[in-house]
Amino acid sequence: MGVPANGDEMPWVRKAGPGDEAVIARLVPAALTTSDPRYDAREFAEAMCAAHGEASVPHGTSRLLVAGQPGTLAPAGLVYFLPPPVRLVNAHADAGPSAQSRLAGQITEVELLAVDPDAQGTGLGTALLRAAEQVARDHGAQGVLLAKVAKNDFPVLRWWRHRGYTLAQPGQEVRLALGWATVRCDDGGTGHRIAVAPTHPDGRVQDTRSGLRVTAPPVTIGSRP
Repeated sequence: MGVPANGDEMPWVRKAGPGDEAVIARLVPAALTTSDPRYDAREFAEAMCAAHGEASVPHGTSRLLVAGQPGTLAPAGLVYFLPPPVRLVNAHADAGPSAQSRLAGQITEVELLAVDPDAQGTGLGTALLRAAEQVARDHGAQGVLLAKVAKNDFPVLRWWRHRGYTLAQPGQEVRLALGWATVRCDDGGTGHRIAVAPTHPDGRVQDTRSGLRVTAPPVTIGSRP
């Protein structure tokens, strides 16, 4: 496994793959804001590395990227992102499979983002987030990217805000106006804050009395790759 050619000064970012299991298994617990029974860190790392950073999930594909500092071989950070929660897509079952596929193709959720403590402040987290945004756009997600952040983790909240994301208050509804449908979501009663940003250059976020409204221009999207 060589160092990806990404310049001499910028962090490198690539898909996870065989050989990354130990680092990923160590970083996953740090990325979780609460104890989440869905994640066995070792099992998750082994499965995603065996699949070379991509795996089929309901309504699309999940992706795991890793990053490291220039001149290094081992990753020191990761980002895991995927289509929106199944409950959001299933809420539009009456619109039919085509509409559900379109919805899944316009929303991307960052579920895990973590950087080794020794590598924090070096730009790895930002590089991972920007790479995830670009991959989402490359695969047709010209809509919205969102993440859940622990409501009292103020350094992390500032980190998201400084990268152009708007943070909903705990329990505040977020309405995603996708041009052909409006999707409503919240923190699910977990006390998190949703960080949200449009992935389309013409998108915008408004803080209204009824909640955050994220507007993305309508686009034509088929099945998510």
